[in-house]
Amino acid sequence: MTKPLARVLVVEDELLLAQSIQVALGWRRVEAEHCGTAEEALAILNTETYDLLLLDIRLPGMSGLDLVTEVRANPALRRVPVVFMTGDTNPANRQAARRLGAADFLEKPLNMDKFVACILGHLKLEPSRRPKLPVAWKRKEP
Repeated sequence: MTKPLARVLVVEDELLLAQSIQVALGWRRVEAEHCGTAEEALAILNTETYDLLLLDIRLPGMSGLDLVTEVRANPALRRVPVVFMTGDTNPANRQAARRLGAADFLEKPLNMDKFVACILGHLKLEPSRRPKLPVAWKRKEP
């Protein structure tokens, strides 16, 4: 297996969405690991290193906003980019995410092409280093 270009932790309680994200990023050689709660994410972040955190705001137990507050308090994790994704369009949540230093705020349902471009951009992969989707995997437009 080829070494991944980057590692992303996906904190999402909707398993199907998390799996779709893993596949979409995996095609671009970005390893995406998944956990379903903020508490699990905190435990993982104590032992693993990631290039980006991708998380939902609404999670069972601790919210995504609370998770980022904890992450920003940890000097070892403070500079890790955070991208929120949510179906909650409450402007207060968007403002809270920005105050916490979120790199981006994506609304669900996700457009996977735009989503992947956004994540690759935040990972700061040079355009020439960004992996191309194999031709066989590209969708044919009707």
